[in-house]
Amino acid sequence: MPVQYLIQHQNCWAPAPGRENHSVGRSRSLFRGGVVSSRLAISLIRASSGLKLTASLLAASLSASLSCEPLTTVFGSPLRSVMSENPLPPTIDIDAQLKAQNEFEAAFGRAMLQWAELENVLGLWFCVATGMSEHMGRAIFYSTTSFRPKLDLLYAAIDATDNLADTKHFLKSVLSKSRKYSTFRNAMAHGHVHYNMIQETATYRQFVLSDGAIKSAEDLDGGITYSKLIIAISNITDLATLSLDILPGPRQSRPEISPEEHRLRVHRLPTEAWSDQPNLNHLPQPPRAPSVRT
Repeated sequence: MPVQYLIQHQNCWAPAPGRENHSVGRSRSLFRGGVVSSRLAISLIRASSGLKLTASLLAASLSASLSCEPLTTVFGSPLRSVMSENPLPPTIDIDAQLKAQNEFEAAFGRAMLQWAELENVLGLWFCVATGMSEHMGRAIFYSTTSFRPKLDLLYAAIDATDNLADTKHFLKSVLSKSRKYSTFRNAMAHGHVHYNMIQETATYRQFVLSDGAIKSAEDLDGGITYSKLIIAISNITDLATLSLDILPGPRQSRPEISPEEHRLRVHRLPTEAWSDQPNLNHLPQPPRAPSVRT
């Protein structure tokens, strides 16, 4: 997993120095001229994908693009020569960093696997709602690669079917929670990993998954950390398990399971996938069937 290592020098962003043989940090020679344009700095950082910038890349890019002005900006903040005016931070503890990276990547993988399991269960519900064979239902459900259209398919099936009996309102609660959790899933899938070396931040010396276009320390503190991944694994697993329990097959072996009780449990799950705070808002009652006048 490519990682960017970020430190801060006089309120500006800069790559963190480190042991190059471990691909930690960036070459100090990037700043030896005392000047790096914002466009070039961003381009070099992204081109390296968090790995060591080679001497050839530096030589070619710096000789072609760097000016000799005494001061310019990176991310809108003044950057002076790091080598001459700013003391470098302590060398990164490589062993601790690699241990943290392994834990973070393992948690990331587990979270994505649990999300895949949730989609799998929803695919089974689509088969039940439509009355299609599993082969046919899955082919249609997975014909769209995005999650929101999958939800739309299942919502449409729920509204049109008579196959769901007393589980219709439960399933709509599952879909509502899944839609909210999908925001976290998208952040995992499209974010970029940073190892934060900015001491003034809450995520100092932590791996953070966030938007690649970091503009402030707050962007890191609001990102996805290891602890958020662990919580999300639990919440997504609970949602998938509750959904699976009410499927006709598993439910036959446990007739005591109540869809309405499970609907309450789904409702009580945290509103955000990364949160450990249960949802204590009032559970809306399902709409009553219209009365028929004779």
